[in-house]
Amino acid sequence: MLNPAYGLLPQFAAHRHQPRAPRPAIALTRLPAVLRSGKLYRPVGKVYGACAVARARRGGELLDSAAKLFAANGFAATSVRTVADRARLTKAGLYYHIREKEDLLYRICHHSISAILAGARQAMTEVSDPRARIAALIRNHAEFFRNHPDNLAVLNRDMTALSAEPRAAIRKLERAYLELVRGAISEGQKAGVFRRQLDPTVAAFTMLAALNTLHQWYDPRGRIGHRALVRQITMILCGGVYAPERADEGA
Repeated sequence: MLNPAYGLLPQFAAHRHQPRAPRPAIALTRLPAVLRSGKLYRPVGKVYGACAVARARRGGELLDSAAKLFAANGFAATSVRTVADRARLTKAGLYYHIREKEDLLYRICHHSISAILAGARQAMTEVSDPRARIAALIRNHAEFFRNHPDNLAVLNRDMTALSAEPRAAIRKLERAYLELVRGAISEGQKAGVFRRQLDPTVAAFTMLAALNTLHQWYDPRGRIGHRALVRQITMILCGGVYAPERADEGA
């Protein structure tokens, strides 16, 4: 997921899927229009009241189910039929929610980075001390991992399977998150509480690399619970950026 050259994701050659003709019964918005509007894929037409709530809940369950499959088997190796069976839908029922399998991958990636970014921005507004802000960013990212462990695996590994335009939309959000973390580190340096000799970009990438790989090694069933995990990570990462006289305050 991390590329020191630029942004959070490596540059890959664009590949596009051939567009399909709209399905008469469930005509869906085309990808470019979705990206321009900033909205997720959705059926054309209006959905009201309890139906809208039920459909949103079912869509969330579908994304969680697909994320588990993608995380376990990889996006390319997971068939539409497998996704439908796991979600207890017919193949036709699955296509009521999506236009093609890539829609699921885009939604998982978009939800993941959007939720992390929104939580980080909120955390930044609640505290002003640079040290508290860095700790809050770490907690926010770790909390998303606890609630959606499969999503981070998919975002880190399979996002590059998206075609060029949706991949660029996700990368834009990731760059915004990187800038937020990098800015928080720079502010701490200006305040004199973070090590001045650190490069904010290197520090930001190091922090995000540690947080984005939790799914590769952390087992919540082990002896270290989530709260203890966050304390340990905060102590390690903050100890690396705090000025020497402040290093012990990350604990």
